Amino acid sequence: MAFEKNFMMADWVMFEDYCNLRCNYCILSSIKDFKSKIPQEKIEFYNEYLRKTARYMQEHDIMIFKVSGGEVLLLPELMPILKEVNTFARVQLLTNATLVNDKHIQIMKEMPNFGVQVSLDGHTYQMNKDRFSSEAGFKKVLNNTRRMLDENIPVEINACITRDNIENIEDFFKYLMEYADKELMVYLLPIRGHAGEENMFTIQKEQFKYIESIINNYDKYRAILPPKEYFTYLLDYLDKGHKPKGWRCWVTYLIMGLLYEGDLKACPGIPTNNQTVRYNIFNNDGKPFEYNKLYDILNRKCSTISLCEWCFNHYEDLNLYLNGVIPIEEIQRIWLYKEPRVVKFLKEMRAYVESTVNT
Repeated sequence: MAFEKNFMMADWVMFEDYCNLRCNYCILSSIKDFKSKIPQEKIEFYNEYLRKTARYMQEHDIMIFKVSGGEVLLLPELMPILKEVNTFARVQLLTNATLVNDKHIQIMKEMPNFGVQVSLDGHTYQMNKDRFSSEAGFKKVLNNTRRMLDENIPVEINACITRDNIENIEDFFKYLMEYADKELMVYLLPIRGHAGEENMFTIQKEQFKYIESIINNYDKYRAILPPKEYFTYLLDYLDKGHKPKGWRCWVTYLIMGLLYEGDLKACPGIPTNNQTVRYNIFNNDGKPFEYNKLYDILNRKCSTISLCEWCFNHYEDLNLYLNGVIPIEEIQRIWLYKEPRVVKFLKEMRAYVESTVNT
């Protein structure tokens, strides 16, 4: 039996071809010819699809609307349009924060349900050398992140961890504790790729002690971190080179991953170049929950699909809850999910998991 509810969240990749950074570890860098400016003829096209996609989500009771790219702030009218269409429980924008300006921040402040997901690998340029080609670019992002937090805008930081920055990650947490009373959450993410395969970014076994230190000192930084179990799970993943045998991923039940003009991704957590597009939401009469039947096939096979085996992303906290590892109270600490309707949805999903999987 499928979980017959609309998705909780839509994770929409608005475009991928336009980005003003060239991160060394970007998984799309080998297949995309990034451009730093959106052509004028494309701007109205993306404006239209932003409105159209938001309307669709509202019609189907999607509670969380996330917009990512590429770098979506390259679209000049992005923030005004998001404000115009915003009737969601939560709206989240994934950005590298290089282009954040006073106008953006003012509009963000006018939307109490709006949050930002920032890509930042530490509080020093050295920790971010794989992301920024200049120290000036890094300082701009760090300052913009601080500005948003100072203005009480919820911020989620995605910090990619590598062999070059892992030893200073705990210092990054110490630096951010200044904002312990703000809506701030910091996720550590290993570089995507087959976890068992060595690459120039792979954390070495002798460096695991830095994650162990985070676990041992977790209570010092708890205010800005996801659940402690997230880090024990991350350490186990890095040590074994794959997810635990039999581990169930529920992301495809919760989150609709979308591309560009409404194409449904096989999973919101895996790279576009490894996807088979299964549906276009604008060319199909079915409601979103019907797509779960397709996602259910992927989910049942997840432990045997190589892409799933090496995947690790910032939705793992949801898996920890639905697999019974952490209580709902841990999820309620996270700004993106603490809205009452979202909490109710997750509790119902947890009941579904217990009744159909764990019995």
